[in-house]
Amino acid sequence: MMTNSTMSYNIEKLRQIAVEPPKEVLEQDQFMRENKEWLRKSAKIALCVRRVLRVKGITQQELASRMNVSPQYVGRILKGQENLTLAVIAKLEKALQVTILSIGIEEPAKESAEYTYQFTFNRGEWVGASKPKSKAEQSIQATA
Repeated sequence: MMTNSTMSYNIEKLRQIAVEPPKEVLEQDQFMRENKEWLRKSAKIALCVRRVLRVKGITQQELASRMNVSPQYVGRILKGQENLTLAVIAKLEKALQVTILSIGIEEPAKESAEYTYQFTFNRGEWVGASKPKSKAEQSIQATA
């Protein structure tokens, strides 16, 4: 069992060795919290690019040459902490001959008396799909 004096001694020792983190560490922590969404996506893209490089046997130097960027920039991309623009993602896709980013935007379903319509943005155009409503759905809508 610890006595009050032992506990006080331990707390004092802890205060002596505990230091305020450097300003840079605090700033980096804040940056990571504020930008976690795009950093997470950047890391996923980096993993995808690394995998493609390995499978296709392409070096970072060769990728840099194909993209017309510096090898250092490719290195930053592969670390997963670069805020990539759509132009850079397009360059990556062209250089690697793969699709990295595929966009799917869904619009809420629109209803008519007999059909439910669902629209999805796919490869640059809106695609609509409809399915007939069941008799139960039609009768519920008619009574509402």
